[in-house]
Parts: sequence; structure tokens; C-alpha cells
Amino acid sequence: PQDSLIKKLLFPTLIELSQTSESRWLTWIAPPQSISQQQMVSYGFHPQKTRLVSLKNYQQNLSLIQQALALGNSHTVICQPGKLTKNELTLLENAAQKGRCHGMFLRGR
Repeated sequence: PQDSLIKKLLFPTLIELSQTSESRWLTWIAPPQSISQQQMVSYGFHPQKTRLVSLKNYQQNLSLIQQALALGNSHTVICQPGKLTKNELTLLENAAQKGRCHGMFLRGR
């Protein structure tokens, strides 16, 4: 159900972002486990401009998101950070500004 919703609503936007002329990556942190790199290529994602990052431990999520935003090698970082405090959101906004990067934070119900 949620995977189907992601494919219908999110994939068209993400595919377009992966095909921009921008030289930086589209980075997706902790994508749904049912989506492999091969499947993403078959959907139309540009393989050299799309980076999937798996998490071994959900506790590292915020730190990894902050790093991905701040490094400057991604034009957009997509993730599901969970509920964020105001301070955490400010931290991520500052990281995105530093890396000249957009953050797309997905929230479930």
C-alpha cells in the first residue's frame, strides 16, 4: 500500500529530479526496502545521478541527513526523518543552506 503510493505520487517528481542537467546527485536516504537500484533504473531514474543510502541503524538517520545536506554533492536529499523538533529542523535547514541543497522530508500518518 505505502510502496504503491510512493510510486504513484513521488516517483514522477524524483525521476525528473534524477534527470536534471545538474551535476550533483539526487540522494534518497532509507528508501523503501522493496525498491532496488535496478528497479529504479527500470522506472526511469538516471543511475549515475541517483544515490540510494541504506541505514543500518535508524539512530544514525538525523546525522546522515545533516551530512548529506551539508556536503554539497547532492542537489536534493529525500528522507523520512520522523518527527523533528524545532532545533533539529533548524539544524537540517542550516545544513541544506551550507550545501546549497534541497531537502524533501516525507512524513507518514
